[in-house]
Amino acid sequence: MEKSKTNNRVGNLLRFLLPVLAFMICSPLLSQVDGCKEILTIGITINETPMHIQYGDSSVTMLPFGGHAKSKYFKGDVLPGAFDTQKTFGKSTSLSARYVLEGIDCEGQKCRIFIENNATSDSQFTTPQILTDSKALSFLNNSKLIGMLDSKSGQLYIRIFMRE
Repeated sequence: MEKSKTNNRVGNLLRFLLPVLAFMICSPLLSQVDGCKEILTIGITINETPMHIQYGDSSVTMLPFGGHAKSKYFKGDVLPGAFDTQKTFGKSTSLSARYVLEGIDCEGQKCRIFIENNATSDSQFTTPQILTDSKALSFLNNSKLIGMLDSKSGQLYIRIFMRE
């Protein structure tokens, strides 16, 4: 693929993401997570070029990513194969990230955590669903969770909360 086409696709992706991120970050986010405790914070790294398909007013962008999770409940890394998929059909855009974390739970046991994080472009929050093989974190398998994107010092984070 030509370099200019790749740069154009990355530019289009950033033009879509930046307003969404600005809205998410600048909105009164904390009111939605009041009464919640933060379960996971995942620092996101984007090192690869996104894949993009477009036809008319419909498009799909798949953005591979990596990262590291750190909280009092879990420490570990995003495994290879993580993707954020953004689908636009007409005026409707949906976002879905699927990834697996591997690391150590709060009891020092090795574990994995699968996360599917869904949102629409008109919402500042995500709806994460988690499945883990950790006994200590098994409460996450059936919990209603709230996610949000956050940015600190140029680093993008996904923060996942649970109602107390």
